[in-house]
Amino acid sequence: MESPLNLLDAFTLRPDRFKLLDKGINLISNINLNESGVLEIGCAFGDGSAHMVNEYNCQAQGIDISEKTIKAAEEKHKDLISGGKLRFSTANAEDLPYKDKTFDLIFSEAAFSPIMNKENAVSEYYRVLKKDGFLLINDFATKISVTSENREDVYYIPCFQGVTTIEDYCHIFKKYNFNIVSAKEEYGELVGVSMWLSKFYKIDILEIGTYLSQYYNYNRTGSNCTGKGKFFKDVKLTYCQMILRK
Repeated sequence: MESPLNLLDAFTLRPDRFKLLDKGINLISNINLNESGVLEIGCAFGDGSAHMVNEYNCQAQGIDISEKTIKAAEEKHKDLISGGKLRFSTANAEDLPYKDKTFDLIFSEAAFSPIMNKENAVSEYYRVLKKDGFLLINDFATKISVTSENREDVYYIPCFQGVTTIEDYCHIFKKYNFNIVSAKEEYGELVGVSMWLSKFYKIDILEIGTYLSQYYNYNRTGSNCTGKGKFFKDVKLTYCQMILRK
C-alpha cells in the first residue's frame, strides 16, 4: 500500500485541535498561567506548548522521547524559543529531568495512552508538580477493558499501545495521590478526529480502524497481510478529558 503522511502528521494538521485543551484550561481554577511553569508531556512537534505560550502568555517546556521530533519542534518554534518563553528537551515521561515541585501545570495531548508503564509516569508527574498544581490529560480511552488479544492487534499503532478505560486511568492517578477534579468522556472529540482522518486519508469513516491497522502493520513488516481492525469494534474507542490536582 502507499505510504501517506503518518498519524502524527495527520493530527498536527487537524483544524481546531486545541479546542479541548482550551476547554480544560478554562475549567482549571486557582492558577495564574501568566506566572506559571507549564510542562507538556509528549509534545511531538511542539505545537501544544507553543499554543500555551501564545494564548496564555506562560512559560512552557515540552518533552518528547524522540530526539528527531524535538529537533523539528525547535526548528518550527525557534522564534518563541529565542524569546525565552519556550524550551524543548528529549526526555522520557517515566524519568523526568526536573527537580521536585517544578511545575504548576502539566498537560498531555494524546500522549498518555501510548505509555505502557503508566504508574512510573504518573509517579513522575506527581513528583515534579508543585503542591496544588494541576495535571490535564486529553486522550484516547476505551469503554471496555482491553484484553491481551486486543492489545496485540494494535500494539504497533503508537496512540493505542497502552490505551485503557477512564476507570483504569483514574485508579492509577488515585494510587499516586492525585485528586480527581474531573474525568469525563469527550466522545465529540473522537468524532472530530475520525472525521478529520476520514477526510485526510480519503477513506470511509467506518474504515479508519482497518486502515490504521493496515498502514502501521505495512510500515512494520512490509507486508499487506493485516488484521481487520477488530480492536476498534471490541473495545469501543472513545476520548476523555481528565483534570487532576496534587
